[in-house]
Amino acid sequence: SYNPASYFLDRPMIAVMGEDLVSTVYAIDHGNYVTILWYGRPYGMYPERNLMLAQLYDNGDIVFSYADWVSPDYWGHDAVAGVSKGDGSTYVTASPSDNAAFLFTYGLTTVEITEVSYTVSSIPYFFETVTPPVVSGDDAYGEYTLPFDFWFYGNTYNTVYLGTNGYITFTEGHTEYSG
Repeated sequence: SYNPASYFLDRPMIAVMGEDLVSTVYAIDHGNYVTILWYGRPYGMYPERNLMLAQLYDNGDIVFSYADWVSPDYWGHDAVAGVSKGDGSTYVTASPSDNAAFLFTYGLTTVEITEVSYTVSSIPYFFETVTPPVVSGDDAYGEYTLPFDFWFYGNTYNTVYLGTNGYITFTEGHTEYSG
Protein backbone atom coordinates (compact mmCIF):
# COMPACT_ATOMS: atom_id res chain seq x y z
CA SER A 1 0.00 0.00 0.00
CA TYR A 2 1.18 3.52 -0.84
CA ASN A 3 2.48 5.60 2.07
CA PRO A 4 2.68 9.41 1.52
CA ALA A 5 5.24 9.85 4.31
CA SER A 6 7.78 7.37 2.88
CA TYR A 7 7.37 8.79 -0.64
CA PHE A 8 8.05 12.26 0.85
CA LEU A 9 11.28 11.15 2.56
CA ASP A 10 12.71 9.27 -0.43
CA ARG A 11 12.61 12.03 -3.09
CA PRO A 12 13.64 15.69 -3.27
CA MET A 13 10.24 17.38 -3.10
CA ILE A 14 7.86 19.88 -1.66
CA ALA A 15 4.72 18.28 -0.22
CA VAL A 16 2.10 21.00 0.10
CA MET A 17 -0.68 18.57 1.05
CA GLY A 18 0.65 15.16 0.02
CA GLU A 19 -2.35 12.85 -0.13
CA ASP A 20 -4.88 11.43 -2.62
CA LEU A 21 -6.38 14.52 -4.27
CA VAL A 22 -8.49 15.04 -7.40
CA SER A 23 -7.49 18.54 -8.47
CA THR A 24 -6.57 21.09 -11.08
CA VAL A 25 -3.12 22.67 -10.65
CA TYR A 26 -2.35 26.20 -11.83
CA ALA A 27 0.99 28.05 -12.08
CA ILE A 28 1.12 31.85 -12.03
CA ASP A 29 4.42 33.55 -12.99
CA HIS A 30 5.16 36.70 -10.96
CA GLY A 31 8.73 37.24 -12.20
CA ASN A 32 10.80 36.55 -9.06
CA TYR A 33 8.34 33.93 -7.77
CA VAL A 34 5.74 31.46 -9.06
CA THR A 35 2.44 30.67 -7.36
CA ILE A 36 1.20 27.09 -7.70
CA LEU A 37 -2.46 26.67 -6.76
CA TRP A 38 -4.54 23.50 -6.23
CA TYR A 39 -8.31 23.59 -6.78
CA GLY A 40 -10.27 20.38 -6.23
CA ARG A 41 -11.02 17.94 -3.48
CA PRO A 42 -9.58 15.01 -1.57
CA TYR A 43 -10.51 11.70 -3.20
CA GLY A 44 -13.97 10.55 -2.04
CA MET A 45 -14.90 13.97 -0.53
CA TYR A 46 -16.96 16.82 -1.98
CA PRO A 47 -17.34 19.68 -2.93
CA GLU A 48 -14.46 20.95 -5.08
CA ARG A 49 -12.87 24.09 -3.65
CA ASN A 50 -9.64 26.05 -3.28
CA LEU A 51 -7.35 23.77 -1.29
CA MET A 52 -3.92 25.36 -1.03
CA LEU A 53 -1.13 27.16 -2.81
CA ALA A 54 2.65 27.23 -2.77
CA GLN A 55 4.97 30.02 -3.84
CA LEU A 56 8.52 29.28 -5.02
CA TYR A 57 10.87 32.29 -4.86
CA ASP A 58 14.06 32.79 -6.86
CA ASN A 59 16.06 32.98 -3.58
CA GLY A 60 14.90 29.47 -2.52
CA ASP A 61 12.18 30.59 -0.09
CA ILE A 62 8.87 28.71 -0.15
CA VAL A 63 5.42 29.77 1.08
CA PHE A 64 2.46 27.45 1.78
CA SER A 65 -1.07 28.87 2.23
CA TYR A 66 -4.09 26.68 3.03
CA ALA A 67 -7.76 27.39 2.41
CA ASP A 68 -8.75 23.85 3.45
CA TRP A 69 -6.39 21.38 5.17
CA VAL A 70 -7.79 17.83 5.00
CA SER A 71 -6.11 15.02 6.94
CA PRO A 72 -6.37 12.08 7.15
CA ASP A 73 -7.40 11.33 3.57
CA TYR A 74 -10.09 8.93 2.32
CA TRP A 75 -7.71 5.97 2.78
CA GLY A 76 -6.77 6.94 6.35
CA HIS A 77 -3.28 8.25 5.53
CA ASP A 78 -2.14 11.44 7.24
CA ALA A 79 -1.30 14.19 4.76
CA VAL A 80 2.28 15.45 4.58
CA ALA A 81 3.30 19.14 4.47
CA GLY A 82 6.94 20.13 4.20
CA VAL A 83 10.18 20.01 2.24
CA SER A 84 12.41 16.94 1.83
CA LYS A 85 15.95 16.63 0.52
CA GLY A 86 15.11 13.07 -0.56
CA ASP A 87 17.88 11.33 1.38
CA GLY A 88 15.48 9.68 3.84
CA SER A 89 16.38 11.85 6.82
CA THR A 90 16.68 15.57 5.90
CA TYR A 91 13.33 17.35 5.94
CA VAL A 92 11.32 20.16 7.56
CA THR A 93 7.56 19.90 8.11
CA ALA A 94 4.74 22.27 9.06
CA SER A 95 1.48 21.63 10.97
CA PRO A 96 -1.19 23.18 8.71
CA SER A 97 -4.80 24.03 9.43
CA ASP A 98 -7.57 25.83 7.53
CA ASN A 99 -6.74 29.48 6.68
CA ALA A 100 -3.10 29.15 7.74
CA ALA A 101 0.14 29.99 5.94
CA PHE A 102 3.84 29.21 6.44
CA LEU A 103 7.13 30.63 5.19
CA PHE A 104 10.04 28.21 4.65
CA THR A 105 13.13 30.43 4.63
CA TYR A 106 16.07 29.02 2.68
CA GLY A 107 19.32 29.03 4.65
CA LEU A 108 22.84 28.29 3.48
CA THR A 109 25.59 27.83 6.07
CA THR A 110 29.23 27.33 5.12
CA VAL A 111 31.75 26.16 7.71
CA GLU A 112 34.12 23.40 6.53
CA ILE A 113 31.21 21.88 4.66
CA THR A 114 28.12 23.52 3.28
CA GLU A 115 24.88 22.85 5.15
CA VAL A 116 21.54 23.76 3.65
CA SER A 117 18.33 23.90 5.65
CA TYR A 118 14.93 25.53 5.95
CA THR A 119 13.29 27.21 8.92
CA VAL A 120 9.51 27.50 9.02
CA SER A 121 7.40 30.33 10.47
CA SER A 122 3.70 31.11 10.45
CA ILE A 123 2.50 34.03 8.25
CA PRO A 124 -0.96 35.50 7.43
CA TYR A 125 -3.21 33.36 5.21
CA PHE A 126 -3.86 34.52 1.60
CA PHE A 127 -5.05 33.19 -1.78
CA GLU A 128 -4.80 34.21 -5.47
CA THR A 129 -6.83 34.08 -8.66
CA VAL A 130 -6.00 31.49 -11.29
CA THR A 131 -4.74 31.16 -14.88
CA PRO A 132 -5.07 28.20 -17.31
CA PRO A 133 -4.18 24.92 -15.54
CA VAL A 134 -0.90 23.02 -15.84
CA VAL A 135 -2.61 19.68 -15.08
CA SER A 136 -6.02 18.43 -13.99
CA GLY A 137 -7.43 15.11 -12.79
CA ASP A 138 -6.77 12.28 -10.39
CA ASP A 139 -3.23 10.94 -9.85
CA ALA A 140 -1.70 13.08 -12.60
CA TYR A 141 1.18 15.53 -12.99
CA GLY A 142 2.36 18.19 -15.41
CA GLU A 143 5.79 19.62 -16.12
CA TYR A 144 6.31 23.35 -15.51
CA THR A 145 9.39 25.38 -16.46
CA LEU A 146 10.22 28.00 -13.83
CA PRO A 147 11.14 31.51 -15.02
CA PHE A 148 14.25 31.35 -12.80
CA ASP A 149 16.65 28.86 -11.21
CA PHE A 150 15.19 27.63 -7.91
CA TRP A 151 17.54 26.65 -5.07
CA PHE A 152 16.40 23.57 -3.13
CA TYR A 153 18.63 21.83 -0.58
CA GLY A 154 21.80 22.97 -2.34
CA ASN A 155 20.69 22.02 -5.86
CA THR A 156 19.38 24.29 -8.59
CA TYR A 157 16.27 23.38 -10.58
CA ASN A 158 14.47 25.19 -13.40
CA THR A 159 11.79 22.55 -14.05
CA VAL A 160 9.26 21.21 -11.54
CA TYR A 161 6.59 18.53 -11.79
CA LEU A 162 3.25 19.62 -10.34
CA GLY A 163 1.14 16.72 -9.08
CA THR A 164 -2.60 16.68 -8.52
CA ASN A 165 -1.92 14.88 -5.21
CA GLY A 166 -0.32 18.01 -3.72
CA TYR A 167 3.34 17.40 -4.55
CA ILE A 168 5.96 19.53 -6.28
CA THR A 169 8.80 17.24 -7.35
CA PHE A 170 12.12 18.02 -9.02
CA THR A 171 13.48 14.87 -10.66
CA GLU A 172 10.32 13.16 -11.94
CA GLY A 173 6.54 13.38 -11.84
CA HIS A 174 4.46 11.27 -9.48
CA THR A 175 1.12 9.60 -10.30
CA GLU A 176 0.74 6.43 -8.26
CA TYR A 177 -1.66 6.33 -5.36
CA SER A 178 -3.52 3.37 -3.94
CA GLY A 179 -5.54 2.93 -0.79
